[in-house]
Formats: sequence, structure tokens, C-alpha cells
Amino acid sequence: MTDSAQGASGESSPGALLLGISSMIRVERALWVTAELGVADHLLPWRPRAAGVRDGASLAGHDADGVRKAVSIDTIAAAVVADPDSLYRVLRALAATGIFSETGPRAFEHTAFSNPLRSDAPDSVREVIRQQGGEREWRAWGEVARTVRVGEPAYERVWGESPWRYYEQTRIRMTQVSRTDSAALAGHPIFTEAARIVDVAGGEGDFLAALLVAHAEARGTLFDLPGIVQDAGEGMRRAGVADRAQIRAGDMFDAVPGGGDLYVLKRALHDWNDQRARSLLRSIHRAMKGRGRLVILTEILPPGNAPSSAKTADLALLVMLGGRHRTAAELTGLLADAGFSPPDFVEVPSALTAVITTPR
Repeated sequence: MTDSAQGASGESSPGALLLGISSMIRVERALWVTAELGVADHLLPWRPRAAGVRDGASLAGHDADGVRKAVSIDTIAAAVVADPDSLYRVLRALAATGIFSETGPRAFEHTAFSNPLRSDAPDSVREVIRQQGGEREWRAWGEVARTVRVGEPAYERVWGESPWRYYEQTRIRMTQVSRTDSAALAGHPIFTEAARIVDVAGGEGDFLAALLVAHAEARGTLFDLPGIVQDAGEGMRRAGVADRAQIRAGDMFDAVPGGGDLYVLKRALHDWNDQRARSLLRSIHRAMKGRGRLVILTEILPPGNAPSSAKTADLALLVMLGGRHRTAAELTGLLADAGFSPPDFVEVPSALTAVITTPR
């Protein structure tokens, strides 16, 4: 069968490009079902190739001569309780994109791009993918046309409850994202010289714990809703910083703990529309009492046609929460409305940008 959108020169036409983008839903669904079933946990972990090991081999799971040990589809299917032929077709499709590799007849092993699907991988994204492709979000996305027509998020209309109840019940997703941020950002110089750090909307405390580990003289306060911080103490103890960490619960729109010289707001401001964002910033401004710094860690929308993952992530905020990613100018305006000085924008080793400001 030929692609009617293929150009005479063999290059893809604009129509073929659009069809390719539209069909990406098939790859996403295949990826999601492997995460949902836990397929990746039943393959040997991927390791970088060692010097002297021939191409296609890795450090773990080899015969003596360095040949990789792939796992048969029948073994995988039995472990995850799936139909072997159907699962084979899914993994075959993913392997064509570099996610998993079919290295023997109907037998697979990990690649660098499938290993993060393992539940125990240090950079695991399994729970993020399960949640993003699960029924709760999937059905909300089914209402995107109405959202675009009327300008209202879809989730609450579809499910009859706030999306925050759902997110509080599935916190492992944000924990996985936070751990990635923590490893990249905690030691950055923007956090030095802080004596008391207040992490607003800090979740279960992974980032604050990482900051306290990286800055041994600092003390910190974790602040979030009661149902979110209730187990944070154990994480602080595991990190060895419990003696320098205080855990407070409350509603950040009402009041934020005082006494900090550095306030941190990571991956939180974009969850809210402009009205709620101003309210949150004003709450932090009151707590700061004219002193200290506020560091907002968020994605910044570049202008015009510049490519950016934040532009597609912004659509998820539109559908699920009614929040939005913002340009530098839009953030500057929000901060001014809340009583803050024009911010500095500092690049950090992350998809995020550090937006640093002080109370006027």
C-alpha cells in the first residue's frame, strides 16, 4: 500500500507529515500499555556497553562470549498475564522506534530508551506514563474541543470533582518528576547563602531534602496540604536532614510560613490561572515581610515559533487544570501585580528556568 501523501521525490509531503503526527497516538498507546502491564520489569536492566564488548551487547545479562540474553515474548506475556501474540505486536512496534529491541526471534531486551520504564530505574518514568495515559486523563482529553470552544478545563466537567483530589491520590507521578529536578538543581549556586529555605507547594519534600543535603548549613520548611506532607518526615529522615527540616501543612492561598530568607516555588505557579497565581504570589509576599528572595522554578514560553516542550505541556494545563505556562513578560507582570521587583531569569541544568525576584 502506498502513501498517497508521499511526494514524487520520495520525500514526505506536508500531508504525510500531518498524518505522521496524528498517528503518534498509536505509539503513545503502545507505550502506555507496556507501562501499565509492567513489561519493563521483566527484562534485564540495560547497562551502557563496556569497552571491548562487541556492538549490541551490554554489561548485564550476557553469556560468557558477550551475547545478550533476550527474553522471549512467551516468558514476558506469562509474567504480565497478556496474550503473547498481541504483546509481541506492541513490543515490535515500539522496538521500531528504539524503545525495546528485538534481538532474537520474538525475544526482546532493553535499550537506553526503554529502561526508564522499569519501576526500579533511578530515572523511572513508569508512573508518569501510566497516569498521563490512564482513563482519568484520557477521557478529559476527549473533551478538548469543548475546552477550546468555551475556555474551561475539561477534567472537572468529565469527572465531577477537582483534579487535585486525583493528583493527591497519585503522588508518585510528581515524586518521580521531582527527583529528576532535585538531582539536577539542588547544588546550583542560586541556593547558596540561604539560612532558612521555605519550599512552598513542596510536595513530599524530595526537593527540599536535596537542597538541605547540598547546603549543610541551611534549614528548611516544607509547606503543602495536610494530605500531601503527612508522610514527608520519613523522607527527611532517610535523607539525613530531619533535624534541619520543619514540616508545615496549610493552604498556600491563605497563608505561607514566615521566617524564610529564600522562598522556593517549583513547578507550582503554572498550575493556576492568572487570578489564582496572583493570589498565591501575594500570599508569599505577605510571608516575606519585605525581606529575602523568591525563586520560581518553571518553564518559560519562548516567543513566536520557537520550539518548546512548554508549549505542548501548556495544553495539558489547559485541559486538566485551567493553568498555563507563561512568557517572561507575563511572569514579570504577575510578579509586579503581587508586589515583587522585576525578576532575573537564570538558566539552570533542567527544562526549568529560575525566576529570581525580591519584594519591592
